[in-house]
Amino acid sequence: MRDKLVPVVLMGSMLFGCSHGESVPFQRTLSSTDEVQGTFEVTEETFYSVSLEAKVIGLTEQNHANRQRAWSYLSNDAATEALVAEVTLAPELDPDRRIVSVRVVNPKFSSWSDEVLYMELVRARLVKGTYLVRVSFSGRSLHQPSFVPGVVVQRTFSGK
Repeated sequence: MRDKLVPVVLMGSMLFGCSHGESVPFQRTLSSTDEVQGTFEVTEETFYSVSLEAKVIGLTEQNHANRQRAWSYLSNDAATEALVAEVTLAPELDPDRRIVSVRVVNPKFSSWSDEVLYMELVRARLVKGTYLVRVSFSGRSLHQPSFVPGVVVQRTFSGK
């Protein structure tokens, strides 16, 4: 029985790519200046993603209206202004050596649940160590009544 359980568990983690409850070394709510920065620790060499996280406000089983509003707003339906994210990642001990420095225009949804929508901004292979992350947004406002915006760095799994 044990021999059969291990492949099923491994296969499950490959099929269900992003698990947002696992290995989240950094998670912050977006400030009023539309910027998030801080440090995080990587304990295992693997791929990590930096994502915009939109936590839906006031969601109940009977009321999915705010989730639909958040989805519509973020998915760029009828938007007059682009959503622009600038992301930098660097080792804490050598902040001038940027591992990632990208500008993302109108990111797309990468995963979601009833309560949270995610838009992956960048994915990078990181080795053990401490990193600085900075994400700033411009263009379309992320301060909306239907969701609370934030940034999350999390371990990323392949196999979606």
